[in-house]
Amino acid sequence: MRICMFLLKIGELVISYAIIGGAVVLFWRGSWGLLDAFLFPTSKMKSSVACLVIGFCLMLLCFGTRGILLWIFKPSTKTKTLPARICEICADRLWTYLLALVAVFAWRGVWIAWDVLVYPSSPVLQSLIAKLIGLTVSILMYSMRSLIAPPGITVHDDQPWTFPFSRWKLISRLMSKSDDERVDRTGVDTPVVISMPTMQPTLFTTIPLVFYYP
Repeated sequence: MRICMFLLKIGELVISYAIIGGAVVLFWRGSWGLLDAFLFPTSKMKSSVACLVIGFCLMLLCFGTRGILLWIFKPSTKTKTLPARICEICADRLWTYLLALVAVFAWRGVWIAWDVLVYPSSPVLQSLIAKLIGLTVSILMYSMRSLIAPPGITVHDDQPWTFPFSRWKLISRLMSKSDDERVDRTGVDTPVVISMPTMQPTLFTTIPLVFYYP
C-alpha cells in the first residue's frame, strides 16, 4: 500500500511538473506572443508601459468585482440549480482568466522595460542585477514565497474557494495584530494563507499555500 501511495505521489508530481506546469507555460507563451504582435509591436517601451497600465487596471477590476461576485454566488443550504451552477463556474473561470492575464501583463511590462533600460549591451550583467534585486526585495518585503509558481504550486479549481484573491498585506496584518486570518467567501477580506483539504498542492499534502509570506 505504501509503495502504491509513493508511486501515486510520483505520478502526481510528474503531472504537476510536465502537464499542468507545461500548460501554464504555454498559456503565458501564447499570451506573451500575442502581446508582442499586437501591443505597440514597433515600440518596446510603449508596449511595456501599456502592459503595466492594463495589468494594474485589470487587477483593480478583479479586486473590485470579487465581493460582488461572492455576494451573487453566495453559498446556500439549498442545492443550486444546474443553470445557476453553470453560471457560477463560467464566472469563476472568466474571473480567473482575467487575473491570469494580470500576471502576464505585469511580467511582460517589467521584463521588457528592464531589457531596454538596464545594461542592454551586457545580458549577463543585466540578468545578474535583476536576479539580485528581485531576490533582495522579496526577502526584505517578507514575501519570498511569491517567487513560487507552477509547478512549485499547483491548485485545484474546486469549491468552495471561488474567486480566490491574495495580496501582500504585511502592514495591515501587523496593525490588526491577528494571526488568525482565514479564507472565507464574504468578499470582505482576502486570503493570506490558504490551508485546506479541497484546494492544496498536488501530492495530497496538507502544506499551506502561503502566497506572500515566507
